[in-house]
Amino acid sequence: MGKTLVLGIGNSIFKDEGIGVHIVKELAAEYHLEDVEFIDGGTASLDLLDFIEGKDKVIIVDAVQGGGVPGTIYRFKPTDIEINFPLSLSLHQVGLMEVLGMLKFQDPSSLNKIIIFGVEPKEIGWGLELSPEMQAAKEKVKKEIIKELSSGY
Repeated sequence: MGKTLVLGIGNSIFKDEGIGVHIVKELAAEYHLEDVEFIDGGTASLDLLDFIEGKDKVIIVDAVQGGGVPGTIYRFKPTDIEINFPLSLSLHQVGLMEVLGMLKFQDPSSLNKIIIFGVEPKEIGWGLELSPEMQAAKEKVKKEIIKELSSGY
């Protein structure tokens, strides 16, 4: 088995926006898997490229506004969505889409090794707690990630 990265993205002081960070921290505390690295990617930046490069598999978890009801779980690959680069006007505005855009620019085939779990947020605003919908989704996403890790996707 090759090196795998599970990357949680989000801002944990903006309620549901922090779902990816909450999930990756819990997984890191609960599971100690050989060749799996759990990283809190925070609010993302081009520094994430260093973590992603050289990995055989990458699972990213983030809040995603896809139009579903709060707590809806989306599973997709970067190749399933349109990624254009550059998206930001400034390096101070770099997020996950810009990181994926840079990966697409540098090595388009690298996007094939990435799976994204997105969870539809309910509340994005100041606060440390997840909404009840996100709390329920969090456990489901953790199970799905463990399934992905064991399946080799």
